[in-house]
Amino acid sequence: MNDSIVCYSTEPNTAVKLWSTNVGFGYEHAPSMLIEKNNILFGSTKEGVIFAVKAKSGEVVWIYKVGNSLVNTVLPIGSQKLLFTTTNGEVGLLNWRN
Repeated sequence: MNDSIVCYSTEPNTAVKLWSTNVGFGYEHAPSMLIEKNNILFGSTKEGVIFAVKAKSGEVVWIYKVGNSLVNTVLPIGSQKLLFTTTNGEVGLLNWRN
């Protein structure tokens, strides 16, 4: 719940940690789900931050602050766009370049 995303293997009867990445978002308890698309894992925080990490390694791709309120579960569309909404009613489209 503090700064990190942790990935575990889904192999049956095995709990093997594959990677852990400090994304630097602080203490977090947002109910938003992590979403994977095209081998990128997207997440959001209660402090208005959206982030992307490589699903296989946990390497941070980018971090972007869109506001100061909780960002709901994001929706990646295409290869370099995602839709987001916040709890204060904002709706946005975030574009990025690789």
